[in-house]
Amino acid sequence: MVRELGRVLAGGGRVFFRGFSRADMRYGKGKETEEGTFLRGDGISTHYFTEEETEELFTGFSREVLAAETWTIRIRGKDLLRSEIAGMFAVQK
Repeated sequence: MVRELGRVLAGGGRVFFRGFSRADMRYGKGKETEEGTFLRGDGISTHYFTEEETEELFTGFSREVLAAETWTIRIRGKDLLRSEIAGMFAVQK
């Protein structure tokens, strides 16, 4: 998918990426189907990214921003960590 984005976007075109990070409270829950990917009981498969993995995914693009964003949510009286990797990448042509 990323290669196709690089192919169809004009030079300087940008891609915004946002995905769960491995610091997220749900990382490790369910059956691991490949490294960093878990199939949960509800049938949803979720991949949890690292910053390094995201950088590699967008090889050939120019990184403009890449950072982990974390926040807490309270569920049943417990503070739980949510975390995502967010990035902006530009096409180099």
